[in-house]
Amino acid sequence: MQCPHCQHDNAPSAKFCIECGFRVASDQEIIKAIPEERKFVTVLFVDISRFTSISEQMDPEQVRDLINDCFDHLLHIVKKYGGKLEKYVGDAIIAVFGVPLSHENDPERAIRAGLEMMESISDFNSIHETDLNLHIGINTGMVIVGSIGISNRHEVMGDTVNVASRLKDLAKPGQILVGPTTSRLTRGIFVFQELGAIRLKGKTKPVLTYRVLSIQRFSEDIKKHSVRKIGSPLVGRNIEFSSFIGNIGRLLAGQGRAVSYLLSVKQVLVNHASWQM
Repeated sequence: MQCPHCQHDNAPSAKFCIECGFRVASDQEIIKAIPEERKFVTVLFVDISRFTSISEQMDPEQVRDLINDCFDHLLHIVKKYGGKLEKYVGDAIIAVFGVPLSHENDPERAIRAGLEMMESISDFNSIHETDLNLHIGINTGMVIVGSIGISNRHEVMGDTVNVASRLKDLAKPGQILVGPTTSRLTRGIFVFQELGAIRLKGKTKPVLTYRVLSIQRFSEDIKKHSVRKIGSPLVGRNIEFSSFIGNIGRLLAGQGRAVSYLLSVKQVLVNHASWQM
């Protein structure tokens, strides 16, 4: 296998060039080389609404071309935010954020991708003179990444995937529904409407469900300092925090001084104080 970067000849089984380190294997080949493992991921289900009714009025070749164009349009957005196509199921897309590479903000990436898909489907409709819509389900949690069947295809498996699928079924056209973990991890970034605990098909216990409304609009002060408001409370550091805020106040009054905090929460205090300024 020849490296596209330095043209060095590598063994056919090589995943990376032994000369320059450039990756020569595809994502799927790398995933197959990874043993079965547990991963914390975010699963996104996107279903295309009104496609069946449109299909009745078109030739099969036109239907194929339309759905392929739509899939390519949406998949571009998934890749833009670091997601990976899991598979197509009928007129639906399943994407995973956190496989093969994990990011600390995978839930945020998935929701941003969903919101952009909602906006971009209007552009797609304008170009193709269609009236398609989307309904999306997103869920975050532990899965098993491993082989399925005799094809040895690596897929994600687990209740996290099932819940994402049920949320997609529950969502109306134009809606994005997420599970409780996805909402909790992105609460300071997006505006949610709590729909309550809903009993999803196949689940014995109700699932707390949220609808994504928009991206959080921060105040001008927060925008100015480019610091996101911290969603978790600071516990057990009242004396230190009061001292720190007092020093910030004296600094703003023109009384400069050097302060050193040797605490495990040092960065949290700095970020929180920056937000308050």
